[in-house]
Amino acid sequence: MAEELEIKLTDTAWLGPVFETNFERRVFVLNDGQAVIECALDRGSIIAREHRQPLNEVEFELKSGDPSRLTVWATTLLPLPGYAKVLRLLSEFRRKASN
Repeated sequence: MAEELEIKLTDTAWLGPVFETNFERRVFVLNDGQAVIECALDRGSIIAREHRQPLNEVEFELKSGDPSRLTVWATTLLPLPGYAKVLRLLSEFRRKASN
C-alpha cells in the first residue's frame, strides 16, 4: 500500500499550468517625513488558455512611521490611470516573518 501511494504522489505528469501572469512591477518609496511607504505598481495580464484579463495592482507597504499616512497616500495617488475606477482599499495587518 505504501509503495502504491508513493507512486501516485510522485507521478506528476498530469500537472500543468492553469494560468499565467505576465506583468511589470515598478517600485518607489514615498517619504513625507511622517512615514516611509513602499509603493509597488503592477501592470500586465492574467492568461488562462484563450482568456486574458488585465492585471493592474497597486500595493502600499508601511516601512516605518504613522500608519494613517497609508490612507492619505492611497487616496492621493488613486485612481491612477488604468488602475482603479472606484477606490477600494483593503487593509491587511501582518508582520513579515523575520529571518
